[in-house]
Amino acid sequence: MKSFISGLTKFSAIFFLAFTLLACGGAEERKAKYLEKGKTYLEEKNLDKAKVEFKNVLQIDPKFADAYFYMGRLEEENKELGKAIGNYKKAIELNSSYFEAKIELAKIYVIIGNTDYIDRAKKLLSEADVVQSGNIEVKLVLATIAYKTGEKLKAKKILENLVKENKNMVEGISLLSIIYLFEGDEEKALELLENGTKNNPENILLRVSLAKILAKNKRLVEAETYLKQVVKIKPEKYSLQVVLSSFYASSGQLEKAEQVLRKAVKQDDEDVQRYLMLVRFLASRVSVKKAEDELNKSIQNHPNLYDLKFAQINFYKKTGKTEEAKVALKQIIKDKVYDVEGVKARNQLAEIFLEEGDHQGAKKYVDEVIIEYPNNNDAILIISKLALADLDAISAINGLRTVVKGEPKNAEASLLLAQAHELNNESSLAENELKRSIEANPTNEQVHANYARYLGSKGRVDELVEVVDKALAYFKDSYDLMNLKLKIVASQGKESEVISLLNIMEQADSGKAEVNIIRGKYFISKREIPQAIEQFEKAYQKSQDKFNPLQLIVKSYLSNKQPEKAIERLQKNLDKNSDDAIANFLMGQLYRSQKNTKKARQLFIRSSKAAKEWFLPYTNLASTYFVEKKYDKALAVYKDAENNLKNKMPAQMQMAVIYEAKKDYPQAINTYKSILSDNPTNKLAANNYASLLLDYGSEADVPKALELVKSFEKLQQPALQDTLAWAYVKSGEIDKAIKILKPIVEKAPKISVFRYHLGYALYQKGDKAAAKSHLEIATSSKQNFSGKDKAGELLKTLKSGT
Repeated sequence: MKSFISGLTKFSAIFFLAFTLLACGGAEERKAKYLEKGKTYLEEKNLDKAKVEFKNVLQIDPKFADAYFYMGRLEEENKELGKAIGNYKKAIELNSSYFEAKIELAKIYVIIGNTDYIDRAKKLLSEADVVQSGNIEVKLVLATIAYKTGEKLKAKKILENLVKENKNMVEGISLLSIIYLFEGDEEKALELLENGTKNNPENILLRVSLAKILAKNKRLVEAETYLKQVVKIKPEKYSLQVVLSSFYASSGQLEKAEQVLRKAVKQDDEDVQRYLMLVRFLASRVSVKKAEDELNKSIQNHPNLYDLKFAQINFYKKTGKTEEAKVALKQIIKDKVYDVEGVKARNQLAEIFLEEGDHQGAKKYVDEVIIEYPNNNDAILIISKLALADLDAISAINGLRTVVKGEPKNAEASLLLAQAHELNNESSLAENELKRSIEANPTNEQVHANYARYLGSKGRVDELVEVVDKALAYFKDSYDLMNLKLKIVASQGKESEVISLLNIMEQADSGKAEVNIIRGKYFISKREIPQAIEQFEKAYQKSQDKFNPLQLIVKSYLSNKQPEKAIERLQKNLDKNSDDAIANFLMGQLYRSQKNTKKARQLFIRSSKAAKEWFLPYTNLASTYFVEKKYDKALAVYKDAENNLKNKMPAQMQMAVIYEAKKDYPQAINTYKSILSDNPTNKLAANNYASLLLDYGSEADVPKALELVKSFEKLQQPALQDTLAWAYVKSGEIDKAIKILKPIVEKAPKISVFRYHLGYALYQKGDKAAAKSHLEIATSSKQNFSGKDKAGELLKTLKSGT
């Protein structure tokens, strides 16, 4: 028995060992199978399924470096660079010689682009070079770093050697062609790209880049050939069909452009973006009516595609049909109540009211969202915008921090938060937020542009150029970034760079009206007026908004001392449509500049009747009366505007200004009071109302004035704080007033009314010497301000010693 048990024990041990080995073998097989399936899904861009497979691998082996590497690739494909960085780091941690992970991580660090990350990238590349000395991938990333850090000659030399040795290095060919274009050597760029396409017959990027240069040089047949090739290579890729359609549109082949877009819609009639692209094309190239009809038809055929309905609303907003947009949004709210679409409609309706200046209307809808969904970021963002509009920096900062915390990649929220910090005199926090937004979302070109603009606003031009250059190494076709760079090189008089940038911008998007406007302005700076007008005319044809290009055409003729040509150009529009509001308005401005006020008024009236909701014709008409001190007639114009405008506040604010000019202070006070009843958070109206009560009201009005401006304590605007301080003076709270006024005068020493108020407060405090000093400066100024006579009387009293 003992031997039997012993033998059984041995058998059991052998069986267990064999089972364990089989189980281990099975796990390894399953791990390899999951990894291969994940890689296949990743290649097919099926990211959700790929993620499942890679997670399966990590459940079997949590320390498998390859799984983390491919998870990094997946997150990078998903534009989640922060998560990609984490996965690549983990792969390197588990396998310190993981070459591919180091290369991919270095590439992301280069995209982020600040000095710290560039240094990290260089360290990784140095380590990778130890693993594979002389590797072409390492050299390519090093060339990109050189380009980003301003060493363009070094980058060019590296790339030229790489491309010569490796004819299939598409990224190197692409970057080198951009360097050639920036240098103005278009022939070299063409030759490089042509050879690149021959050696890489399935590559899309090189063919599109080549086609853009060919199209610019009017080699349309060749450009069309290459673009047709890319569509054939990837027939399912919608973005390539858009590129082909844009080429046809920019080269005047509108029927072909429309055919391509309609074919794309048929390929996937559930893809809202395809309908929208077709509608945008029709609106800009055919007619707004046809675009609207197409959109309405699409909605009828797909009533449950709410994205189409929201697209229709956006279309209404862009074409000035704000009321139609409001009606459509209210219908969605009625149909979907507080479903996703209903909440989205409320937020969009609030945005419209905010844009119109109707803060109460905006608040109504956004409050409805917050009651149901207190953490809705879109609603919090709008509330923060309302706070910014009311100059309430603290409330805006608190709200925007919440949005950014929930959506760290939200470029708009990040920019607004920076603006709120600036408003609160926190420049370092503003800059830090813009830098953080780049780290959080380095593949969003807008965050780079936001930071560049901030640097420009601070006069830090060299840093601006550095940021833009680094970003352009990644966002090669970024119109916005190139536009920023263009403004700098133009201001520096670098003509060859200006021309190169203009060429590249046109290549990047030949359908954009802005490129022609920029090119036209460049010609204006060179006093080449006919060429400028030609560009502005092209912009006029491309643009949905005709006002800006037509205004530039007129200004160009006037700058060339050809007013008759400007009149002739506007008359062409009026011959087609005598009620053309823009042409009538511009013609009115033209006649006004020629001192023909009677004719100008007739045209402004015609313009205001043709576009009753457009404020500019009213303001120009009213100003012709105001300068002649015909205040009642100016008031009549604004009363007409008040009856026609959806947002009446701008007209009412102007009416109040006219009442002040007439010295009809009671009526001005009543007007501001009326504005505040509809817009209680309007800080400018509150400030002006309180100022009038303090300067022209009775003692009984002082508490009311102080109540109106009490909230200004949190604000940083000198004019608003001055009114608050003046209210404290009139209330007898002199110490509070002086505490506010002293820093205001230090920041704005040339503003006479600030000096007067501080001088008066110091006089009340008993500091007559300091009071006299400020009053002397205030009264000797040529500035007119309310209370100047009283300031003079008080100064006489101080000088006489009484």
